[in-house]
Amino acid sequence: MSNSRFFRSVLTSEPPLDPPEFVDHRVIARRRDQEQEYTYEQHRHDEEMYQEEINNWRMYDELENSLLEMEGR
Repeated sequence: MSNSRFFRSVLTSEPPLDPPEFVDHRVIARRRDQEQEYTYEQHRHDEEMYQEEINNWRMYDELENSLLEMEGR
């Protein structure tokens, strides 16, 4: 009895009227590649800024050391 109820519901149900949504895999791949390129560029930029900050701190340390040496003389 449960089988006949199942078959009746399956056979009487109507398919969805909306067509399936079109998926363009080339667009998805291009968007993914652009996002990866952006994150790589962003990472490279962040790394350059980090190195620049380190170099600035080293320069300030050297300047401070030279000033301390001048005061000590």
